[in-house]
Amino acid sequence: YEHMPVRSASIPHGGAIQAYRRARFGDLLDLHLLDTRQFRTDQPCDDGFKARCAGWDAADAQVLGSPQEAWLGRNLAEGKARWNA
Repeated sequence: YEHMPVRSASIPHGGAIQAYRRARFGDLLDLHLLDTRQFRTDQPCDDGFKARCAGWDAADAQVLGSPQEAWLGRNLAEGKARWNA
C-alpha cells in the first residue's frame, strides 16, 4: 500500500482500499478528498489524445464509481460549511 494515499488505519483486511475521505475544518471548510484511481473505467482512444474515437462519450464511463459518487453527493447536500472543496 505504499503507493496509495491512505492512513495505516485505512489499510483493508480484504479487497479494495477506501482512499476517499472527508476533512472538516469547523464551519469554514468541508474538504472532500476523492479517489480517482481505483474505480475509473478504461480510457477510450487507447489512452491517447485523439479528437474523437469510439467510446469517448460513453454514458456508463466512471471516474469515481457509484458508491463514492453517492458518498460525495450526500456529503455535499448535508454540508453546512461556508466552502465545499
